[in-house]
Amino acid sequence: MKLKSYIIFSFLAGMLILIILNSVVLIRPAQAQEKQDSSQEFLPTLSRELNVPTTSLQIVNETALTLPYLNRRIPTAKVLNLETGMIYEVTLDESGLRINADELIAQDFAIKKDRYGKLEPELHNLLQAIRHKYKRGGNC
Repeated sequence: MKLKSYIIFSFLAGMLILIILNSVVLIRPAQAQEKQDSSQEFLPTLSRELNVPTTSLQIVNETALTLPYLNRRIPTAKVLNLETGMIYEVTLDESGLRINADELIAQDFAIKKDRYGKLEPELHNLLQAIRHKYKRGGNC
């Protein structure tokens, strides 16, 4: 009986591992496709703005700007103009239009400040929990 239970457990554990590995493999191409799609937009956008051919532009670094309080993740890249040596930061919105990253960062920070004041969110939440417990008559 123990051998049968061991075989069933081993089989289920193996299946679970295969499911997890398959999920990881399926997720990565989707993320790579998303990054490739945004890469295709950086160069034409800056090319039109600078009035230079896309062949004279090269992406040096590409990432995403995470704005947790605005609940947004926005593609951004550093692009090198091969003719002048100038580096430009390009941030695109969801529709592929160039936007000002500094303004979005300021908006995100303002939301954080309105919610938590000068405190970090974790400390603010801890103090709120302690305050709530104290109001209910709990021991601190």
